[in-house]
Amino acid sequence: MRFYRLLSRFAAIILLITAVLKLCESTQHNFYFQEPDSVMQFLTNRQLLFVAAGLEIIVAIYIWFTASLKKRSFALLWFCSIVALYKIGRYYTRAFYPCSCLGILESWLKLTWNQTDTISWLTLAFLAAFSIACLFHEKCKPQTRP
Repeated sequence: MRFYRLLSRFAAIILLITAVLKLCESTQHNFYFQEPDSVMQFLTNRQLLFVAAGLEIIVAIYIWFTASLKKRSFALLWFCSIVALYKIGRYYTRAFYPCSCLGILESWLKLTWNQTDTISWLTLAFLAAFSIACLFHEKCKPQTRP
């Protein structure tokens, strides 16, 4: 159980770091941030970064402070499904710019768009796999009566 608690704390830290990276990127003066998003066209890219960062912070705090392993796992899996659906939506709308899932990390590390996309998908897959593994843990299974 301690292992899953450490992993959930690690997942919360990852979410907090990416939220801070998104907030840092949203402060840059770039015309891209004033354009509407390709999936959620009622929001500009800057507004969407603020919404995504806020959602990441809320989920991270929930994961950090919730005692139930099952609730933490469902919250993380819910978040991962939203991000995955958004990334798939960007693919189908043929978005020109890559997803800003990693915030300003791309420009800090001088990553290509393909590298950024690969890192974001791998991070998302790790978080989703972790939450699914937690759901199969004995503490999350329903109690059976003898």
